[in-house]
Amino acid sequence: MRAPRNQSSANPAAGKRAAEAGIATRSVPMSSGVLTALLDDHARIVSFNRAFAQFVGKEPEALSGEDFATLVLPENERKSFQRDFRTAGEGSDRGARLDAWLAAGSEHRPVQWWLSRLDATPGTPSGSAVTAIDLSLNRQTWDQQAEKEAKLQSILDTAVDGIVTIDEKGTIDSLNHATEEIFGYESKELIGKNVKILMPQPYQRQHDSFLSNYLSTGEKQIIGIGREVEGLRKDGSTFPLDLAVSEFHVA
Repeated sequence: MRAPRNQSSANPAAGKRAAEAGIATRSVPMSSGVLTALLDDHARIVSFNRAFAQFVGKEPEALSGEDFATLVLPENERKSFQRDFRTAGEGSDRGARLDAWLAAGSEHRPVQWWLSRLDATPGTPSGSAVTAIDLSLNRQTWDQQAEKEAKLQSILDTAVDGIVTIDEKGTIDSLNHATEEIFGYESKELIGKNVKILMPQPYQRQHDSFLSNYLSTGEKQIIGIGREVEGLRKDGSTFPLDLAVSEFHVA
């Protein structure tokens, strides 16, 4: 429910809060996963997004009006921030910063962040926007991805069939242990090479045409179709093998 205009003007404090809240509607994606806080001209928190509240571990009602520097910055960085905050008001921009912010549970976590000035507009006071990326989350994501890849490789290595993954150009991305046994190569000798290295002529020429045709027309000539072909071992010998090609997309 919106208060009538004459009531808000009769309450200066309410009017000031409403105007400060208006800062949040400008220039900053408040719903994004990036940590975001909007500050008034005294560096007090006026508004923030959910990611910021979760990072500091405070309830939303406990954040409004908090001094930003005291809340998240190490004590030895607060004077520097106050200086940068003043110069930002004068149009100066120091660019990206890298600090250890104080997160929930008194934990210090690496953060890359930016301070931007928001100029006053009619009905909305001036202020500043702080946007930040929690670098520790990136590290957690990388660790989780590495763990997933290790588990997948472990599963592939238990398969008795040779499994090779390639990109859209035919370059080998990965292979399992059975492939090494079948073709007589070590994985380091194959990764980064074109998969043609594992097939004799005329299959090498056919493979190139199959790939280029599929990329240009979308027509699947071998994908999803099992067939018997010849493989080429490292020692130059050939052997019959059953080939099955599947397609997958990486988001």
